[in-house]
Amino acid sequence: TVTLSATITTNPSSPLTSTQWYSNGTAISGATSSTYSWTPTTEGTYTIQVKATNGTGTTESETKTVEVYSKPTITTASATPLVQTNETVNLSVTATSNPDAPITAYQWKVDGTAIPTATSATSTWTPTAEGTYTITVDVTNKSGTTTSNSMTVEVYNKPVISGVNASPTQSAVGDVITLTSTITSNEDAPITNIQWYQNDTAITSATTANATWTTTEEGVFTLKVTATNKSGTTTSETVTVNVYNPPVISNVSVTPTTLEVGTEITLTSTITGNPSIQSIQWYSDTGVAISGATTANATWTPTTEGTYHVFVTATSIGGITSSTPVTVNVYNKPSITNVSATPSIVEPDSTVSLSA
Repeated sequence: TVTLSATITTNPSSPLTSTQWYSNGTAISGATSSTYSWTPTTEGTYTIQVKATNGTGTTESETKTVEVYSKPTITTASATPLVQTNETVNLSVTATSNPDAPITAYQWKVDGTAIPTATSATSTWTPTAEGTYTITVDVTNKSGTTTSNSMTVEVYNKPVISGVNASPTQSAVGDVITLTSTITSNEDAPITNIQWYQNDTAITSATTANATWTTTEEGVFTLKVTATNKSGTTTSETVTVNVYNPPVISNVSVTPTTLEVGTEITLTSTITGNPSIQSIQWYSDTGVAISGATTANATWTPTTEGTYHVFVTATSIGGITSSTPVTVNVYNKPSITNVSATPSIVEPDSTVSLSA
């Protein structure tokens, strides 16, 4: 509303007969008093004048200029909704204004405080602290300022992963590997997913910061863990685990398998493994190690009669392998005592009794 006001005086003997306000030379309907509230409905520049008439004639006032322009209209405004600290928030606004009342200023604000460097339709802002922020933009022309609707920008970092470890790092197929890590995140950006990987393949059951993995095959495995929150996913440094099969024993030979006490037995085998074999031991029976028989090829001289079940074991990081037992029978020579021939002197064709 524009308030139109004028002080009009006249001689009492010739009172006013009419008062009329004009806009661009056109009478303003109803504006027939010295003070009037006028509401223009169309933008533009208007020349305002009032005319007062009495019995003597009409007087025209000086003119006044009234500019009628709307504040800027904001059609769209946007801000990057989610970033990490020290990342760029892109700010953009589209606004229109009458060409005769052009936009003169833009000012972006965060939580009501002006961002000093954000003074154009397209600007940026780099937050340095985590949190949730309210963004607005003011657009100004000669008629005033229009403020946009509020926009929310969330600033949260991805999870932080430290202390990644796998134990043991040298193991046998079938062993359980213990996986540990420390994973942290802002409480307002909680962790939504954790996943351990071996050679980039997800370990199905390992979905917590501390987990386990049971090895199923030989190989060199690179392990890592990822953690996800609303800002994205963090991948940890890697740790390496070497997994080995147990040794392989073949070509086992025990010669001879039937023999006298005191006879040397030749023990032979072929033993391979990755990594190298840590120990070899031949046994004459379960739990009974043959002293000194600690190589793939050895000898053994049994000193006691009996039936033995001879086998060899090989040990490496990959585990312990035992060969199939070979049965060995060990006997003493016959024992002869109480030998007699009676009588000891006889005639030809006489009978001698032989006894032992």
